[in-house]
Amino acid sequence: MKLIKNLRAMTRTKDSSTENTNQRIHNWLEQHAQPDWISVDLTAGNGHDTLKLAQLTKKVIAVDIQPSAIDATQAKTKDYEHVHLYQMDHVNINEVVNDWVHLIIMNCGYLPNHDKSIKTTAETTLMALTKVERHLRIGGYFIITCYPGHRGGKKELETVQLWLGHHPNYEITIFDYPKPNTPITFIAKKLTMDSR
Repeated sequence: MKLIKNLRAMTRTKDSSTENTNQRIHNWLEQHAQPDWISVDLTAGNGHDTLKLAQLTKKVIAVDIQPSAIDATQAKTKDYEHVHLYQMDHVNINEVVNDWVHLIIMNCGYLPNHDKSIKTTAETTLMALTKVERHLRIGGYFIITCYPGHRGGKKELETVQLWLGHHPNYEITIFDYPKPNTPITFIAKKLTMDSR
């Protein structure tokens, strides 16, 4: 990973098991998320991650630009009063996040089985990450999953790698798979405030 060679610490794991990306992330959340945490889902999508966060953390803020995504997430999380859903572009996340948070999760790309032209891009992802990063506590985590197999996905992956590379105050774990164009997940733990 040449683009992130200057990271303070990086662990890379390859997975050839049948465990899919969502299962791996949800297993990680079950092991690490705490009940007093405030969490943010930058791309609510079908609501799977938002639901898992609702089950594990004290407060969840979830956004998505698509009404159908908000509807799907609302249906999954209707029993959780501590979930706050907003139909909005994730680049405007600072309109709804104004506290310290412990966890920020993002799935790049498009909503499966929906309009593929409505998707995150390298530019919007960079803006959203930059805006929300200042709210992440020391000891908090970013979980960012990139999908290089779709149009624009490789550029978005490179943008995320560069962004992480410019933040040496993070310890990075990368989960990827042996096949080309499969999802890559970055789990980034904030060790200190950025001193730049």
